[in-house]
Amino acid sequence: MPFDFTPHKYVLTQAMAIHGRVLGKDGLMYRPRLGTKAVAARLKTGLRALAAFLRRILILMALQMEPDLVHIQRPEPLPRRKGKKVFRVPGFRFQIYMTEHYGPLPDFFDPSPWDVPRYKAQIVRQHHTEVPLAALFHQLDQLCAIAKDPLAKARRLAFALARSKRGLLFPPPDNNVTMRRWGLEPSALYDAMGFKINENSRTRPPPLPPVRRGPKPSITRL
Repeated sequence: MPFDFTPHKYVLTQAMAIHGRVLGKDGLMYRPRLGTKAVAARLKTGLRALAAFLRRILILMALQMEPDLVHIQRPEPLPRRKGKKVFRVPGFRFQIYMTEHYGPLPDFFDPSPWDVPRYKAQIVRQHHTEVPLAALFHQLDQLCAIAKDPLAKARRLAFALARSKRGLLFPPPDNNVTMRRWGLEPSALYDAMGFKINENSRTRPPPLPPVRRGPKPSITRL
């Protein structure tokens, strides 16, 4: 059964509007390689706002998919052969109900209030220092890709919620996000989606059985 995007089209449009506002500040649409620490902090704030907005959209989409999910018992996987481990570079992880990790961020200067002379001296030296913005732009591109095509992410989330989280759901906590600075409509939709998550989760179907991880234990030596 094809997924109905009609209730979510306008909300996804507002997510792309937040993405445009983030790039519209400080001339970030030109993708500068370096920026001041204040610019990096504002970009990080925009990333948090867009991620919090997308989380609630994905949860609503997952709750809409949940009644149609069917558990398929796949055959047990064969044991893997021991070989050389392949080194993989850690990428961007967009998690819903766990602690959000934004990857390597610039080391922002946080002076101690008890060290005032040293603080004033470091302000003079670090006033014109710049930090790289490539990692933050990469994360912004990943969030934009999810906003343009959220179906696969929402389907994986629907299976994860159906197997691990039972009963009533609450919107994920985003204590450091102030959505009202990004416009009246995104702020109102953000609050409405939090209420809708709580209401839609009251009529959830029975949970799915967990996925069997790995082959069954076997006796290899007596």
